[in-house]
Amino acid sequence: NLCSSSESSLVWLPRVLGVVNMGINLWSGHIVEALHPLKKASLIAVKFNDPWWVLMNDIFKCEVAFYAGRPLKEVEEMLSETQQKAYDFEEVNLLLSIIPLYQIIFNLTGRAESPTLLSGSIMNWDDALKRMIEASNMTSKCSLYLYSLQVAYLFGDYVLAHKMGQLYEEEHVEGDASFGLVAIKTCGSAFFHGLTGMALLFESSTKNKKELKKMVTRHTKEISKWAES
Repeated sequence: NLCSSSESSLVWLPRVLGVVNMGINLWSGHIVEALHPLKKASLIAVKFNDPWWVLMNDIFKCEVAFYAGRPLKEVEEMLSETQQKAYDFEEVNLLLSIIPLYQIIFNLTGRAESPTLLSGSIMNWDDALKRMIEASNMTSKCSLYLYSLQVAYLFGDYVLAHKMGQLYEEEHVEGDASFGLVAIKTCGSAFFHGLTGMALLFESSTKNKKELKKMVTRHTKEISKWAES
């Protein structure tokens, strides 16, 4: 029993609760239930003065809250608190993981200069991508491409959405697709990229319709497979 272990063992609780328990809930499709262990893990990490894991659990919590359908205002407040903690703990590089999520909330609530471009007061797209490449942060790049795909599709720029979907697939590591947030993001990419392909097929100016049909079919099969598993 972890709760009755020595204090040195308890230091691992934020990791177990934040990664393992969250992952199990997400893998099982219980997105809302994944929030509870993350909240508990953050409190334990604070108790043991473990700032890196305080931030990591808070970052996970922000993303899970977004996918669990929590109000955007609530998620934005969580992101703001996490951002302040990153500055307080001098762990600003960890913010690369959440600035795409922070920016998409601004896009979805009409606070971006262009709704179809994931760029604005929170982050500059080119600058964010450059920093992610320099940090070799594949996870953040995937988030950048995924959220760019979503806003481009939702606000009608299907050509840009298709490009972002392709970039996500090029960056994404297939072996990670079965676990936690990666599984949810991969499913989200397949969903929005598939919808993008169908939208482009109905536009008379679209070229390479044969390739688009194959892409839509592939994503449809992927989503059906995940739904059945």
